[in-house]
Amino acid sequence: GVAQLLGEERFAGVRLRSGRELLADTLVVATGIRANTELATAAGLAVGDGIKVDDQLRTSHPDIYAIGECAEHRGTVYGIVAPALEQAAVAAHHIHGADAQYRGSSLATSLKVMGFPVQAAGRSSDDDHQPGDSRVMYRSADGERYRCLVLQRERLAGAVGITTWEEWPRLAEAVARGARVWPWQVRRFARSGSLARPGGGEVVTRWPVAAVVCACKGVNRGTLSDAVDAGCPSPVELSERTGAGTVCGSCRPLLAQFYGVAALAQATRGYRWLAAGSLLAVLLLVIMWLFPAVPYAGSFAVTPRWDLLWRDGVIKQITGFTILGTAILGLMLSLRKRIPWLSFGTFSSWRLVHTLLGVVALLALMLHTGLRFGSNLNAWLMANFLFLTLLGTVAGIVTAFEHRISAGTGKALRAQVTWLHILLVWPLPVLLGFHIAKTYYF
Repeated sequence: GVAQLLGEERFAGVRLRSGRELLADTLVVATGIRANTELATAAGLAVGDGIKVDDQLRTSHPDIYAIGECAEHRGTVYGIVAPALEQAAVAAHHIHGADAQYRGSSLATSLKVMGFPVQAAGRSSDDDHQPGDSRVMYRSADGERYRCLVLQRERLAGAVGITTWEEWPRLAEAVARGARVWPWQVRRFARSGSLARPGGGEVVTRWPVAAVVCACKGVNRGTLSDAVDAGCPSPVELSERTGAGTVCGSCRPLLAQFYGVAALAQATRGYRWLAAGSLLAVLLLVIMWLFPAVPYAGSFAVTPRWDLLWRDGVIKQITGFTILGTAILGLMLSLRKRIPWLSFGTFSSWRLVHTLLGVVALLALMLHTGLRFGSNLNAWLMANFLFLTLLGTVAGIVTAFEHRISAGTGKALRAQVTWLHILLVWPLPVLLGFHIAKTYYF
């Protein structure tokens, strides 16, 4: 059993009663939902797994209502906040004499784990698997996004996603009604992580009235449309009046659609430093491409002997292994996503360090080569490294200014450039290995 939780500023692991320590960055407490029905039982109300209620959220006593985790509706006790908010709305309407009925809720949730948005709806885990279920998965090239659909006879039965998923509110509603997914949509999802064509998704104003737009607050499309019709002048005012978008913020682009505008993404943390580092790298690349090679000294009497940078073996090794070291450290950004003990710090900080390492590598390369591209193997190595760095700087610039680009455009461009950047990493170790072996052999 667990004896102690480890960590000071953040969770770091657990210590078992045996004394053994297990390192981890996330603790999942699976306690389940068990309604406290003692008071209801003492009051003579009908109970089961929870306090039994009808479609108006009334208990067996017509003047007593129950909602949330203590209520059992049609044999189900809901343990998340969105159904409780829906139940509260129905109960309030019925108490005021309106004809409102609760038909149950979709078991869809959206929350943040270690800062990453996580979504799940329907049969999303292996434990929920049923005969005939099939899965369609999508992973982005940069490894930052994961999405999965569960299909049962070409109909949506479940979905799960990691990081922001713009379609999520609409998709959760589609899972709830078991919407059909056509074969070409399956192929599109496997390629792009989206069921809808780029720019062809149905706008939120055309969603069904009961479709939930903000899962955190349980706000549906009808409530938002009513607020807009009542005179809400902007997405910000709409959010304040209805509560939509005030928790995780993932539905804010949908709120903007009510006003016919595109919501811009939030600026990434440290974007100014990222932009400065990327632009400095671009400047160094321009110098290496356009400026002529630095000539060797014409006489041994010339001082200072700048050409010792390329003639002296020790200096060449220092600059060469500096390039190698920065390249290896730069790869830590990719390893951070796969090795748990490297998950300290924010991803934005690691990305900035990755960019600065690229600048250091370019400076070391200029000292190592004197702006000479070389020939044969050296030329291939130089070209690979420069194109690799160029794509990295473009990805950095796009990431830094993504919040100023129309929704979707910046993200798509960043994903494509990052994929090419990662692709060019693969030849680098081989070319670099041959270069080092050749240098020491000859």
